[in-house]
Amino acid sequence: MELLNDKYVFFVTHRIIGRVEEASMLKYKQALGHKEPHDRLRNLQTCLRGQFKEHWGLSEPTEYVEDHCSLLERQVAIESGDSRMEKEARMGIFKQYPRTAALPFLPVITTLFYCCIYHYDNAENSIASPFSIKRDFKLSENQFLYTAITARSKLQKWNDIETLLTGKGWFGKMKMKASIGFDKVVDILNKMNAPTEVLDRYLKHIDDTDVRLSIASKMNCHNTVIDTLVQLKDRQQLNKYSNKLQYSSAESIRIQTILKNTNIKWKN
Repeated sequence: MELLNDKYVFFVTHRIIGRVEEASMLKYKQALGHKEPHDRLRNLQTCLRGQFKEHWGLSEPTEYVEDHCSLLERQVAIESGDSRMEKEARMGIFKQYPRTAALPFLPVITTLFYCCIYHYDNAENSIASPFSIKRDFKLSENQFLYTAITARSKLQKWNDIETLLTGKGWFGKMKMKASIGFDKVVDILNKMNAPTEVLDRYLKHIDDTDVRLSIASKMNCHNTVIDTLVQLKDRQQLNKYSNKLQYSSAESIRIQTILKNTNIKWKN
């Protein structure tokens, strides 16, 4: 009780002497002390209305507290619905991939990852839609793409990833593009144990052939290595790579067929 009184005196004193920011931050920290999500949300909203919004000089911290309230409010609503559906076994994904923690109090990127796992196909105006989280919390394309690819890879939803990486180019023509770079895309997919054919699909979009060759070799994506060496018309390196492969393997046979192709004008 004495500690609470001391905090109240501190708060009132700072309001009186005009140190509004310190007083407001004290109230904010007090609100964060509540362990129950609904209680914390209610106290944060009270703090936002009573301390931050009424002072024009606190515009920057006000925006931060608004985002905090908005995120927690969203998390509480999603958690309520998901915990109910989990108990009622209404969504098979909760059984296939059991939840390991409650959603409230998690960072926004973790919340995005969660919703990419459990609510990826929700309508975009749904509070649980990953796309609405990206929009409402002004996440960058890189933040969204990295998180979404990781989450959908975990579920082996390779078609979702292809859709994510397909966009309109010049004159409306559809093309593959990745703001994080296709080297990062392949790195994520490899860490999530994507099959070789999926890795090959995106390796070919790495423009730098040296980087593409290096990554493909490390990941044993033989077809990408072969295609790139043919693109470079490097017969010597193709022969050398053939020696690394198992004799009579499909890739080895493919190389021998390519080397016999008289239409290719090799540079060496």
